Amino acid sequence: MVSDEWVNRLAEVFAKIIREMAVQLEGQTVVYLDISCFAWHGLINLSLLTAEELDNNPTIGTRAEVAVWRFFACDEPSKSWSSLGEIGHEMRLIYEAENEKCAEIATKFVQICATVAQSQTVESALKNLTRDSRFQVWVFHPDE
Repeated sequence: MVSDEWVNRLAEVFAKIIREMAVQLEGQTVVYLDISCFAWHGLINLSLLTAEELDNNPTIGTRAEVAVWRFFACDEPSKSWSSLGEIGHEMRLIYEAENEKCAEIATKFVQICATVAQSQTVESALKNLTRDSRFQVWVFHPDE
């Protein structure tokens, strides 16, 4: 479906975005990193929830509330966004080419994002964040 090179590029872009966000956060403690993958839109977003936000409003600590996080889709202003946009475009082309297997392809892309989130490249970048003891990386299928 996708090459190892594509997966490696995705890991590198995730890592770059995480490192860039660590600088922007200036030591704020992070509770959640959400990776949202929408193959049909060719879109992958990284979102962060800080401990301060969660402690001030515990109701936003669910996947249904990711869009209200202050650092929702925090990759968009990133210097690495154009690279993520290219990867997303390639993902959408693959998704559209497999029109009879769309649900299966979308699930595979979510699984790839989850695997990449656990890669050494991304794990190393996560060390740049100030992580709360509750820290988790979320990768959910958007249709579930």
